[in-house]
Amino acid sequence: MNFREKFFLSCLILVISLPANSWGTSAKELSKSVVFLKAYCQVCEDDLEGNKQEIWYREPYTGKYRRKINTISGTAFIIKHNSKDYLVTAKHIVDCLLKDVKILMNFSGGIMIISSKHIETSIPGTKWFLHPSEDVAIHPLFYPQKVNHISFPSKVCSKEVEEIPLLSKISIMGFPQGLGIQEIVSPIAKEVSVAKDLVTIGPPHFKQNHDFILLDQALCQGYSGAPVFFIEEIFSQKTEIIHLIGIQSCTISDITGGKISLVVPISNLWDILQSTDFLIYEQTLEKKL
Repeated sequence: MNFREKFFLSCLILVISLPANSWGTSAKELSKSVVFLKAYCQVCEDDLEGNKQEIWYREPYTGKYRRKINTISGTAFIIKHNSKDYLVTAKHIVDCLLKDVKILMNFSGGIMIISSKHIETSIPGTKWFLHPSEDVAIHPLFYPQKVNHISFPSKVCSKEVEEIPLLSKISIMGFPQGLGIQEIVSPIAKEVSVAKDLVTIGPPHFKQNHDFILLDQALCQGYSGAPVFFIEEIFSQKTEIIHLIGIQSCTISDITGGKISLVVPISNLWDILQSTDFLIYEQTLEKKL
């Protein structure tokens, strides 16, 4: 057996030995799937009945009424599903958007800004696909030119919530307070620990019950929508296996100032990918192509 045959066999053994819900790559490679989101958000407040109401203001000299707008930012990552790329992020980032979000990505000349509205114009039927109850959203991607990013295969996103030992070290990559955007898009990694692999949280924090993975530390604003994963090192094969476990959602706190981060399990992604609305979109797109 020559060297080439031995190398091919070793690669084949590695692929076969990988767990079904893992990706045999490095954290550095995973960072290439992470992108920065920037958008303008309509400011809303809850009324006495708990319904969100838009906030408007009147200009002092013209007397005209205008929406109160905030600039928000967040994190997203790219997955490949049925040979097409999709953006994955937290639903609350896009819930109050004024129809458009700027996607900052790397290409050969630096940073390229793609408008979600432009994508929707280029590919009829394209839109944000939102989870009906959980903090997950996806959007089809279209690249005007070649980008320096990779896609996380959807097939390695577990359809079940993985059991994670307490205090396991996990990582997250995103853009805390908008950091990580200079000459190129370069996400910032942070290591935290699992406080609980799955817990149900409802009122008074949320109107209804939701299942989350809990992290033992609060994360800065801007990490919302970021991929949360843990790295399994296979020393005998000198490689790393990435387990994508969830999407960073939010933090909760109490009067003492204590905070904890909530992660939406990645299994919720399949509720969108297998929904009737999304399947119709895929079928319609295939006919047009």
